[in-house]
Amino acid sequence: ISKPVQINTVEVNFPLYARALEYCAAHQDSFVRVTAMNICLNILRLVTVNPKEATKLNFQSDASSPDGVLFNAQALPLRERLAIAQHICSPRLVEALVSPIFTKLAQLWGTIEELIRDIDMLREGILQNRGGTRVRDSKMEKAKAGTKKTKLTNLMRDTVANVQDELLLFEDVLKVGLTSLNEQSIEMMLATFVYPLLLQPLLLYFSSLNRSQVPLMVDVLTLGAKTSPVEAGIDSIGVAKIHDSAPAKTALFSLTAVFQVLSNPPLMRLLLTALFHPLAPDSSGETMIRAQPDVAGVDSGSNLCIRIDSFPQNEEKLKFEQSPYSFGNVTGQKSVRGESQNTEDSIEESCVYVLSPALTEVLEGKAGDLSLIARTRSNPYRRAVLKCLSAGPSMFGLRQISVLLMDAVAKRFNSKFATDILFGAGMKGISENMPLDERNLDSKRAYSKNNRGMGEKMESVSRQSIRSEGSSNYMSEVVSALSLSIINVSTYHEGLWKLVYDGVAAHTLFCLAKEDNKAMELASKLLEQRRRMSAVFISEVPIQIDRVVKKNLEGDDPHEEDTEARIGMHTHNMLFTNAKGKKYSVVGELLKLKPTVGKTEDDEYSVSIAISSKYDDLAGRLSNFGRLQLDSETENAAMQLSAIGAMALAQVDALSTFLKDLAATNSAALKGNTPAAFSISRGGTIISTTSSPGIDVNRSTFSPISARLSRNLLRLDEEMSKGVPEPGSVVGLVGRTAIPCVCEVPESCSLLLTDETASVVSDGVKWLSLYVVFLSGYMILAEPERKGSGGNGRVVSVCNLTSLSVERDEFPPAGNTSPARRLLVVHQSLDDKPPGLFLRDKPSSVVFGPFHRLEQCKSSLDVWFEDENSAEHAFRVMNVKLSRAISKRGNRLREKLAKDE
Repeated sequence: ISKPVQINTVEVNFPLYARALEYCAAHQDSFVRVTAMNICLNILRLVTVNPKEATKLNFQSDASSPDGVLFNAQALPLRERLAIAQHICSPRLVEALVSPIFTKLAQLWGTIEELIRDIDMLREGILQNRGGTRVRDSKMEKAKAGTKKTKLTNLMRDTVANVQDELLLFEDVLKVGLTSLNEQSIEMMLATFVYPLLLQPLLLYFSSLNRSQVPLMVDVLTLGAKTSPVEAGIDSIGVAKIHDSAPAKTALFSLTAVFQVLSNPPLMRLLLTALFHPLAPDSSGETMIRAQPDVAGVDSGSNLCIRIDSFPQNEEKLKFEQSPYSFGNVTGQKSVRGESQNTEDSIEESCVYVLSPALTEVLEGKAGDLSLIARTRSNPYRRAVLKCLSAGPSMFGLRQISVLLMDAVAKRFNSKFATDILFGAGMKGISENMPLDERNLDSKRAYSKNNRGMGEKMESVSRQSIRSEGSSNYMSEVVSALSLSIINVSTYHEGLWKLVYDGVAAHTLFCLAKEDNKAMELASKLLEQRRRMSAVFISEVPIQIDRVVKKNLEGDDPHEEDTEARIGMHTHNMLFTNAKGKKYSVVGELLKLKPTVGKTEDDEYSVSIAISSKYDDLAGRLSNFGRLQLDSETENAAMQLSAIGAMALAQVDALSTFLKDLAATNSAALKGNTPAAFSISRGGTIISTTSSPGIDVNRSTFSPISARLSRNLLRLDEEMSKGVPEPGSVVGLVGRTAIPCVCEVPESCSLLLTDETASVVSDGVKWLSLYVVFLSGYMILAEPERKGSGGNGRVVSVCNLTSLSVERDEFPPAGNTSPARRLLVVHQSLDDKPPGLFLRDKPSSVVFGPFHRLEQCKSSLDVWFEDENSAEHAFRVMNVKLSRAISKRGNRLREKLAKDE
């Protein structure tokens, strides 16, 4: 790190540079601006290439901008480079180069704010009339809403891309590496963009909510699915109308974009400090530093040099190290606001630093420095972001974007450095070194008359509160907020809450807690609690579905059964049938590692539990239309919501299981692994998914659901069934529904017959007369006994009723003149061997990265009956029996979820 020194240089002028700066203005055409910026960056690069570097570079092979060499001449002498650096680092020219970028970003900030406001109005307003009740939308209204939704989504995507372009321009300026230029650019960014547009809107929003006493932290998951918004004290529509969240959402988006795109280490560390350090500079007595541009410095060998950044430009994970940026601390003059200032230096040509030195002091402050407490306060922006993470359904949009912000921070920095800031590692040292008799040295409540964008009337931290809190509370508040954001409740639609799981929040938790076993243990306990609450919540959802469906029925349902049976059927449909618009059911989403990649247990099925965010996710979360993405039919929308909630339960179940293992093994599975590109089995086998095909597989973490949930979803029938008759055993037919039928006997099933003479062969096909009998949740195909009283039958085939489906033969085979009619009975189960007489369909496997989806053995059987009336009677009886069995299993499953069995 070179120490800044003041030197005198010759005055130079660059007419080309001055003219190019004019075309960098924000109002210029984008193509013209980019071209002018390239010219300016080429000139800046003249300063940063010294003769030693120039002799080592291949001038012909590297011509990229701005990192590469943009010329093929020899590097300029030090004297000339110093003169150029002194000229282009003058505050007037730095402002002309950098301020248009922030002006453009501010304009785009306003555009995104309006788009978010339009999206909120469309999402909440189109389904509401003036009285606040839902109205039935006409086809024309739905078409208009769909068109506007598409338009807003495209506009949002384009604007988000434009923000990325502007940030990349600023990144190019910083990557030139001219330290004095970067110091001024960072101070300008903090003063004109970060504090007024990215931080202050968060405080203003929560300040307005606090004044109106709106319940922000209502956790509906703890209240249950039966709770209505009125009972929970939540009115998301009212909150959206009275308290405009668009500025706060835009601020969170912009912060996320900055952390995802920019990489300058000193800038990113200061932003992290401003946002998440437990302490913030106290705005009541800020220090101003006025200095000439510190272009020159003295290196370790006492040689004169130009101050150029020496840290790796493409460092993937930023960690703490002493900043090479002095922000005028070495050569400048310090003054506190209100004091008289020495005005001998030219005000126009001097740099003014206020925010950067204050944040640097907080970041680099020593743990035992008690004087730091007197100059700082509790960080209000940290509290605002954590409130967004743990907010209730009325602030679901803010929660979604704040999760992306936390993930961007976790990925940008070395986990040790990020957790030291977020978990308040330095605060423990302060509390331990604080004398008990010095608590009166600072005020419990210190307010600023002029906060200069640093926060409005926020309580400063006191020594007493720091001593009581230490660092453990800072860690627990972050972990608790993330746990709430991982599994929570969002929108309320037609009497149903939407339980959602956020894999990005889970990924953030992995990144932050993997180096802190106490944090991992706390996360494990909190997520286990939320898993239990989620299970109870999902067990109540079918009851709510039944109420919603009955409420929207016009007249009596001719097929309506008792309430308990309907609720059991809703439970089954929630888990085992495809919701409208979904390709797979919740059970169909379960994944099993392919045998070629890893060994797993028979009942081991995995789900995605974490996913690393990317920049494109921002537009998607900003354009979340909530209710408008549901089907217009009430029952279909209810099933869509319930399926999303059931999948969320499976994910939090797998996450809780995984966290228990991590806490018990000191996060061994995450050591050396990116927490977003692997799958782990119950036995500990880790499979990398970095290069796996499939949408988002290479940025996802997979883990098995618990053995308990796996048994409940896939093996509950075995637990419920007692005394299942085996093929070949005798079953009584008297007193039971026994329907005569005829079935084809495949050659592979001939051994099932006890009397070959009982079968009939016609056209090479063997047929057998049987009875369809229902016993203890099973459908039995029984061959009548040829001897005895005729009241018994010998079992040929046994099928679990919950594994069956029955279809009519709507179109008999062509040329068929027989009155006989058939029913197609389909059997699906995890057992590889189909029931007797059933023919297995060709197996199909859906590959998903290193997984294949849950495979069920599917087989079918044609069951023939004497005539159409007999077939129709059998169809009705079978459907009634199937429905009862499915309802019984659904209610049993719901009971197990409610009791966490």
